[in-house]
Amino acid sequence: MNITLHIKALLYRHDCVIVPGFGAFLAQFQSAKINTEQNLILPPSRLIRFNAQLQNNDGLLLNYLESKEGLNYVEAQNAIKNFVDDVEATLANQGKVVFKDLGEFTFQEENKLVFEPYNTNLLLASFGLGNLHKQAISRQAKTNSTEEEEIKVVELSTTNNTSKGYLKYAAVGILTIGLASALGLNWYTNDVKKHNLQVQNEVQQQMQSKIENAEFSITEPLPSLQIETKVAELPKHIHIIAGAFREEANAEKKLRQLQQKGFEAELVGVNKYGLHQVAFASFNDADQAKLQLQEIKEKHLKSAWLLIQ
Repeated sequence: MNITLHIKALLYRHDCVIVPGFGAFLAQFQSAKINTEQNLILPPSRLIRFNAQLQNNDGLLLNYLESKEGLNYVEAQNAIKNFVDDVEATLANQGKVVFKDLGEFTFQEENKLVFEPYNTNLLLASFGLGNLHKQAISRQAKTNSTEEEEIKVVELSTTNNTSKGYLKYAAVGILTIGLASALGLNWYTNDVKKHNLQVQNEVQQQMQSKIENAEFSITEPLPSLQIETKVAELPKHIHIIAGAFREEANAEKKLRQLQQKGFEAELVGVNKYGLHQVAFASFNDADQAKLQLQEIKEKHLKSAWLLIQ
């Protein structure tokens, strides 16, 4: 049984996977980055970290082994315990153990356990994306040219005084036509503006007169609009199991006992082994369920565990 493979599969969907008695693997989101030294664009990812302080059984890995390997509760517990024993024995003998596609553990100074993660991207949205090479762009400063552009002047050569006279009269004629056109265009523009302003004033006066003479009558008030909003409650699929019973009557007896103690207990169906399961409470939030499970283990039942449906 390859438990390391199951841990990796869970890390694609969960931020924390606890291996009871050993520690917790944490998946932390990392946004896309640019490596300027190697000219690489790194896609978004979920990098792996390890915390040896989190060792309490939250039921996630255990329930996953039950569903994927067809084990019962006790068999799944024994499988995890044997796995942890093998890991610790390998560390003691070789000083190093490798979790495939996740990373490797080693003992360093003062027998301190150190985890070195691999560059495995556990973000499903980035599945299949690799590092992208980018080409560096070289920028060259623009230089001002010191050369001045030469302006060529074309001189009109005249052969006699007669052509000069003609050119003088032609220039005067062109100037006169241009001045007349400018004056005419200015007059036409002013006239159009004056006409538009007069029409606009007349329309405004007519609208004002209609508004002043208008009569408004409302005989009945408009009906009020009532809108009812209902917030859909998420299904509670995370249960803190208090016990599983072969006889339904025993399960109902346990249910009444928990309800008398103030728990929002309920029956959560029959598992694949034909046992009637009774829950202390049910939740739709994993963090809230874990906090309540810790409190129940400390004050009421140490063997309580999480069932995720």
